[in-house]
Amino acid sequence: MEPKQLSMFNRYYGKFMLNELFFHNGKTGQIISPVLRPSNSHSNRWYVGILRRIVRKIRATYPDLEIIIRTDSGFSCTLFTN
Repeated sequence: MEPKQLSMFNRYYGKFMLNELFFHNGKTGQIISPVLRPSNSHSNRWYVGILRRIVRKIRATYPDLEIIIRTDSGFSCTLFTN
């Protein structure tokens, strides 16, 4: 099988793949923003900048909305500040 365009080899999984990142609405489960990254990027790569952009857009429309951000342990080594 030939590798997909923009995929990278991931030594942990031993194959060519892409690394997906999904931002979900916690209440509805609806995907807010899907991001497709090369598999050789760490789980926390790029998520801070993308998350800031998402929060800004939500704040522009719903300035008083309470936003709670929950991540898994793959994001634990980067700090996000609003």
